[in-house]
Amino acid sequence: MEQTPRALWHETSGWEAWNAAPRDGPAVFVVDAAAFDRGDVVGIWIDPYEQPDVVCEQLTELLGHEPEPGTWAIVDQTGVGPLMMSEEVGTDELASEADNAAHHAVDSTTVELLPK
Repeated sequence: MEQTPRALWHETSGWEAWNAAPRDGPAVFVVDAAAFDRGDVVGIWIDPYEQPDVVCEQLTELLGHEPEPGTWAIVDQTGVGPLMMSEEVGTDELASEADNAAHHAVDSTTVELLPK
């Protein structure tokens, strides 16, 4: 599910540097927060339902060091649900946050929990 850029964000017209989002299940696009703050999109698509140790390994490979709060952020998602997940969640909370986003319906006035 991992994808890598063909070029840095500022060297292209933006998202065209990335392949399409994975279509084989739910995924979140996580970025290196420091690079993102500089305007460079350095990130990967990961399965939010992977075991926390697997997610941690993927983030360590992305960041070049152990992931700590604030060093990575979720900036996109697919197949997770109608609510956008929080940008900052811990690896232990990623699956439950995805579950929360997947089981809520949104209309113009309310947010309701749908049955699992």
